[in-house]
Amino acid sequence: MIILDNILWHDCLSSTNTYAREHIQDLDNMSVVAALAQTGGRGQGEHTWESEPGRNLLISIVLKDVRIPASQQTLISDAVACSVVQLLDEYGIKAWIKPPNDVWVGEKKICGILIEHSLLGSQIRWSIIGVGLNVNQTIFPDHLPNPTSMSLEGAETDIQPLLVQFMEIFSSRCISSGIR
Repeated sequence: MIILDNILWHDCLSSTNTYAREHIQDLDNMSVVAALAQTGGRGQGEHTWESEPGRNLLISIVLKDVRIPASQQTLISDAVACSVVQLLDEYGIKAWIKPPNDVWVGEKKICGILIEHSLLGSQIRWSIIGVGLNVNQTIFPDHLPNPTSMSLEGAETDIQPLLVQFMEIFSSRCISSGIR
């Protein structure tokens, strides 16, 4: 079991990834920046991540002890996406990975992943892994295409224990894939 004494919980941030990047020097390897709400959550490209405050898992994981070359950076996205799929499976939700970094249930998006790397030569110096998992939100803005949540799929749960469970899965995958 992983002991999570390095979770920094915030009521509200503009973005967990932005906070992690701005404080990278002060954060340890496998630190988790978590927020109950984000005012400027980001997705791939110009997309934003919208979330009802206190209803979803909004985190960024800091990887500093990355042991893979930049050419193998997909190992990180695979590890996190597969960890989300495994987590959902443990709640009876059958999910799949929609490349590059989304997790879907059927034809509905349940999770977005945003990964930022800092490179030093051909090596990854650090990575920040943002995960937005729809957990207990049941009403979404009309302009979002096909969202769903764990609750809508029949699995309402508490956010903090879910984070611990996710980090146990993710940490194990990182070790087995040689990321850390």
